Amino acid sequence: MFSKVIRNLVLPIPSKYDGFAFFRSADANREFCDKGFVILDMGSHQVLDGLASAYAELRMELTGSLENEFRNTSQLNDNDLKSRVKEALMKYEKDLFSSLINDHVEVEPGSFFNKAANSESATGLHHDGCHIDEANLCGVHAWIPLQDMAENNGTFWIVPYSHRIGHYNRQVSDTSILDGHKAVLSSMLELVNIKRGQILFFDHALVHLSGANRSDQERTAASYTMAKRPFSYVYLKKQVNGALLDVFAVDRNFWIDQRPDSERLAGMKPIESRNPDDTSLIERNIRRLKIVNNYLK
Repeated sequence: MFSKVIRNLVLPIPSKYDGFAFFRSADANREFCDKGFVILDMGSHQVLDGLASAYAELRMELTGSLENEFRNTSQLNDNDLKSRVKEALMKYEKDLFSSLINDHVEVEPGSFFNKAANSESATGLHHDGCHIDEANLCGVHAWIPLQDMAENNGTFWIVPYSHRIGHYNRQVSDTSILDGHKAVLSSMLELVNIKRGQILFFDHALVHLSGANRSDQERTAASYTMAKRPFSYVYLKKQVNGALLDVFAVDRNFWIDQRPDSERLAGMKPIESRNPDDTSLIERNIRRLKIVNNYLK
């Protein structure tokens, strides 16, 4: 308890988590706010068989698209196939989450993630892109492995408490905000082996990676995103000069075509907030994060 009190003084939990109540379990809410992630057991494993069958059916049409490295179905160019992925995930949404999350949380089907069985399938250190106003709201990723995860097949590595280091307006797949800090962050990574029948819920801002799949079979997971109502979806696109992001208002259908409507440009945002002395917020808080992970776990 003492270390938790000091931890919260050194690197406070952002105020947007005040009253956080995504999960039906109060313990799960506390753990998520504290560390930035929580692993919960599913009530039934039958839904995993359904997800695996849905993926196997779609997989027959993905040959050539998901053969190498690490891919997710949101990267496909075939909008019809992406729509079918979304429909397959929606079918199992209630069975997956109704006993775990509260009714005021909106769930959006995401993707199937495929990690090929080769040494090139690792993903680098990153945090997920913003899809909502994360300055004031919390975005959550639900990650559901279709088989047991272990270090040899590319499981998660997480930097605990890294959701606290500050809010950054992030374009999807852009990790430049972490440049210059990756060595320090990598030294704090913690291995998380998730078993079939468990769901990893993590904050979009949590720094994480997954290793290469060195097994003899591809590794597959299903994903969903969620946020507390009311909220609006946004899409952030970095401008040419890289200093600002255009903010587009989008709806749920955007995640199929992923082409922002220029007429729905809602404004612009800086990539990173700044302190009065112009010291980078991420730089200051990563120093504090190192203290937390080294001495205050």
